Amino acid sequence: MVNKQLTTKAEAMASKVKTAYIGSIGSDGFPNVKGMEIRGREGLVFYFSTNVATLRLQQYQTNPKAALYIHRGFSGVQLLGRMDVLDDDASKRIVWHEGDEFYYPQGFNDPTFKVLRFTPATGRLNDDKGPHDFTVE
Repeated sequence: MVNKQLTTKAEAMASKVKTAYIGSIGSDGFPNVKGMEIRGREGLVFYFSTNVATLRLQQYQTNPKAALYIHRGFSGVQLLGRMDVLDDDASKRIVWHEGDEFYYPQGFNDPTFKVLRFTPATGRLNDDKGPHDFTVE
């Protein structure tokens, strides 16, 4: 399969899942993995909400290299790329959900409310036909 077909297939899978597993690199050089609710998505760019006190936020600020994995049944997609920590209103609007006031009492502009945006560079899709590597354009 060519890049466009693989990207389309990966996007279709992403549209059907609510959770992604994100990977960061700890200060000890070891990988850290965490399941997170997908709060927004544009193609294969994923958005997550987070708090300034989280370990993950600190790790991405130190080293933005990141991995993201989603799956449905026995098919999955691993993406490698960059995780950016954002604080702008447009990004916050993408991830803000009703009820988030519980975690951020000051609301949308709570200074502890941040956004993680994952932008992939490469991917590997595993399906019933085997693994397929692709570049995200």
